[in-house]
Amino acid sequence: MSKNQKGKSTEKMIEELAIMVGRGFADCASKADVEKIAVKMQEGFSAAEQRLDRIEFSTSGLNRRIETLEDRVRQLAVKTGITFT
Repeated sequence: MSKNQKGKSTEKMIEELAIMVGRGFADCASKADVEKIAVKMQEGFSAAEQRLDRIEFSTSGLNRRIETLEDRVRQLAVKTGITFT
């Protein structure tokens, strides 16, 4: 059994190092924890995609309606002699 400068045996130092490493890994997320988070994230993304789909659907006709209204305003402006800047 060899001793270092502080008088600790190599075996004792390895044992202490193993304990420190074990404590470090104790605070890490497990694979199951990461998988649970991934599932929750996917659920959240799916919900956000559904909301975006509903928004796109409800606003899909607005561009055409706006263009139609702009055309009608132009026609009225021409008939009444109103000019826009």
